Amino acid sequence: MKLTNIKTLALVTMTSSALFLTGCNTTNGGFNPNNMSTTAKGATAGAAAGALIRSGGNSKDIARGAIAGAALGGAGGYALEKYQENKNQNQQYQNQQYQNQQYQNQR
Repeated sequence: MKLTNIKTLALVTMTSSALFLTGCNTTNGGFNPNNMSTTAKGATAGAAAGALIRSGGNSKDIARGAIAGAALGGAGGYALEKYQENKNQNQQYQNQQYQNQQYQNQR
């Protein structure tokens, strides 16, 4: 394996690991990747993809690719997370309205 490929692999691994660990929630006092937000998962995947896409260049290109990928992945993950929250809130509201209607019909 060439020295540049080893450097690339090391940089991609370090960047992905750092972003992955930064985005983990530790509300229960331990590491649990299932508690990661969608934003953190998107940023992690984006950083890895961005670094791999730019892996043919020098280390600055790889870092720029990782940063751009993390920003895009994080933004996409955030948008998805907010969409899911809004969808859940709407479902809860509809359920509450249905229950209120059922209660009114029983009276």
